Amino acid sequence: MPFSIVNEVEVEERGMCQQEPSEKVGDTWIDDLGRKRVVDDVRFVKYVWEDVALWRIYITVYEKGEY
Repeated sequence: MPFSIVNEVEVEERGMCQQEPSEKVGDTWIDDLGRKRVVDDVRFVKYVWEDVALWRIYITVYEKGEY
């Protein structure tokens, strides 16, 4: 049965535009344990410092036999 996890990532900004995490909605990969991971949502949360933004990445994880 698939399950969801939430990763929180701090991204340091450079220049005058907001930087985003490297993960995008729809990204998929196979982790070290052979599970498929799919990025469902990427959301800006808040600024933790003047030039550091906190983002939440919502990921669904599928076990080997589920994909």
